[in-house]
Amino acid sequence: MKASTIYAQKAISSSEARKHFKDCLSGEPVVILSNNEPAGYMMSASFFESLMKALESKNATSISSFRPMSARLEAIAHLNVSALENIDNTQLGEFEE
Repeated sequence: MKASTIYAQKAISSSEARKHFKDCLSGEPVVILSNNEPAGYMMSASFFESLMKALESKNATSISSFRPMSARLEAIAHLNVSALENIDNTQLGEFEE
């Protein structure tokens, strides 16, 4: 029998999670069990956002992969501008405005 670490104080079965979906999204994380093994976690949006902020503040150089920060959006926009400025007509093909 495999032992799993559970990172939540509340655990419910997957069938109970389906019946009480909304209750799983309030407050602290809830682990969803399938065959008595963790299948996933559910949490409120506010808890998830605070978790992402805590992770980002712990490692200031990391950028959350869930949502681009404004600095990342600016970098993407700059790369696109550079690419468009350096493109020639043969690469554009039949494109017209």
